[in-house]
Amino acid sequence: MFPDEDEDSDFADLIRDFMLALSILPKAEQIETITGVINILIQIMPGYGVIELRQEIAAEFPSSDPDIQNILTMIDGELAKREIALMPDPDP
Repeated sequence: MFPDEDEDSDFADLIRDFMLALSILPKAEQIETITGVINILIQIMPGYGVIELRQEIAAEFPSSDPDIQNILTMIDGELAKREIALMPDPDP
């Protein structure tokens, strides 16, 4: 099932607004906020939204930062979990 255009736009708007709100916070609060909010968002967003969110974070923050690496790893883990859930059962 593909998202409709309105749903796609809603997630793009949500990600844009989230990134804008983060930009006004001090760095320490940015990391804490990203971790807390993303931990919730990635569980409810569709896969394409999670991928877009990951791309935005990777583009906005230095990947050399260990906190950002941990956040990206958390997102990658959610994406991997979803991919595994779609795999056929080897023992039907």
